[in-house]
Amino acid sequence: MNKIPNNLTFVEIVPDNIEYLAVMLHGYGADNLNMMPVARSLSRTLPNVHFVLPNGPFAFEGDVEGRQWFSLIDRSEKAMLEGANEAEGILRPFLVKQLNRFNLPCNKLIMMGFSQGAMMALHVGLRLPKKILGIVSYSGAIISWQNGILSSIEQKGYGINNEPIAKPGDNRQMNSNKKPHILLVHGNDDTVVQAVASQTAHRKFLEVGLDSSLYTEPSLGHCISNNGILKASLFLDKIIEQDQ
Repeated sequence: MNKIPNNLTFVEIVPDNIEYLAVMLHGYGADNLNMMPVARSLSRTLPNVHFVLPNGPFAFEGDVEGRQWFSLIDRSEKAMLEGANEAEGILRPFLVKQLNRFNLPCNKLIMMGFSQGAMMALHVGLRLPKKILGIVSYSGAIISWQNGILSSIEQKGYGINNEPIAKPGDNRQMNSNKKPHILLVHGNDDTVVQAVASQTAHRKFLEVGLDSSLYTEPSLGHCISNNGILKASLFLDKIIEQDQ
């Protein structure tokens, strides 16, 4: 059994003027440096965003050196949800610490991720009781549609009056006026996490009133393309402009 770490190691890109925080989560078996080229590209067009790239809390269970957010030895929905909830309990305090470093409120937070990291960005970012600015998911998916995630989006009276961050695994979410902007990016030829995962999430998000955008790229597999980086840059620039 993996030992649960007390904190997460990370690398970062620090701008001169910090107005927003983007936390980027790597995929299964990778590490934080794997996301650095994406962060560098985005930092050129988003000069007021501080990019923080944490390592997953657990050593990769495969044959190569890397990190993971949760195990995929058992890929049942139950096991993956339990693993994501455990990682959520580590990630949430990390988010709070990073925001506090620069005295930023939760609505200045952007969560981004690739593959398993994107699953975590959606899993955590949609369930924080205080609104975050946005979520960018590359080749991601909702880990479970059976845990009340859609109905809980519409619950009223949650996430107000400075209510503290909910406990990991709590399926309640923010009320209808406290929803992040969402961008889902996926390659049509992805055979690891199929594009239908993002397409389904986008459709269901729209049905419950979330501000969701979807970009699927033809002939792209399980990776982040230059077009995907451009889409994220334009998306983030837009929601930051709207926020100011």
